[in-house]
Amino acid sequence: EPPAVTLGEVPDTCEQVTFTPDISYGIPDAFLDSVRWEVVDGQGDIVFASVEFYPTGISIGTPGNYTLSVTAYNGCGSSVATEPFALLEGPSPQFAIDTNFVCVGNSIAVTDSSGGDNLEYLWTVTGPGSATITTPTSASPTITFDSGIGDYTLSVVVSNAECAGVSWDTLVRVSEPPAKFGGAGSRTGKVLSPGEIAEKEAQAKEIGRIGEEWVLQYERAKLLEADRPDLAEAVEQVSVTKGDGLGYDVLSYTQDEHELHIEVKTTTLKKDTPFLITKNELDYFQAHPDRAQIYRVFKVFSKQEVGLYTLSGQDRDRLLLDPVAFRVGLRPEA
Repeated sequence: EPPAVTLGEVPDTCEQVTFTPDISYGIPDAFLDSVRWEVVDGQGDIVFASVEFYPTGISIGTPGNYTLSVTAYNGCGSSVATEPFALLEGPSPQFAIDTNFVCVGNSIAVTDSSGGDNLEYLWTVTGPGSATITTPTSASPTITFDSGIGDYTLSVVVSNAECAGVSWDTLVRVSEPPAKFGGAGSRTGKVLSPGEIAEKEAQAKEIGRIGEEWVLQYERAKLLEADRPDLAEAVEQVSVTKGDGLGYDVLSYTQDEHELHIEVKTTTLKKDTPFLITKNELDYFQAHPDRAQIYRVFKVFSKQEVGLYTLSGQDRDRLLLDPVAFRVGLRPEA
């Protein structure tokens, strides 16, 4: 009688597989004339073939959809059995957030460009206060920081049904608008105490630091969008890693690997608010027109979206420089 072939299931696996088919021909092997085994990929190409009755160690190492088939022949006829299976590509997390600092009550959005098949997501956020994640199983959720200032860790585990989960996380700093003080010459006429002056200076430094971190994330997101994750990873806040004496704050790159040396100037006020620049920063900006940049970040802590404009070394003639400070020393007494 003709063969009656049945194949056992080939389970889906992660990335690669080596297996031995579970086969029954329905008649004794002595009554078979020949068999033909094939594994065909999703494009119709044959990636494995054999005429053995019982092949072993079939290895497939490229993610995709496949079909295993066997045809058995004898003088009475033939029989075919097929079994589909898939090799899933493992997760390769890649995300960008629109900002890594927010005020209490505000939100951040996540953009997903991860690689992998049939991905599943599980987002969490930990920190000193409370935060709400809209749809924690979404690829690109929105996170609202409800209360509590400080540093939060936003994390996600990306997985699929067959591959182990891979984690990704980033730091988000949550703050609130700085307190407002009067001062000598202010409308209130209040003279600040030394403690209030120190606090105001600390707030000014915090605003500057937040601006630098915003530019850091902005540059990384821009390079990720340009499909240069290698350069995005290399963006560096050199004011932190190497100190303040370089004449710029952030090292970034164009998508064709040209270095950008970015001095960041940040304000809570509007776009046309003047800013201060040190002699060292100005000298560097003027001496390196091919790579020096000034990024003016404005409306930090406002209810409107943070704004940005940039100046390159080629724009130095646009700068209206007004000397407002002098270094003072004392001459020796006669």
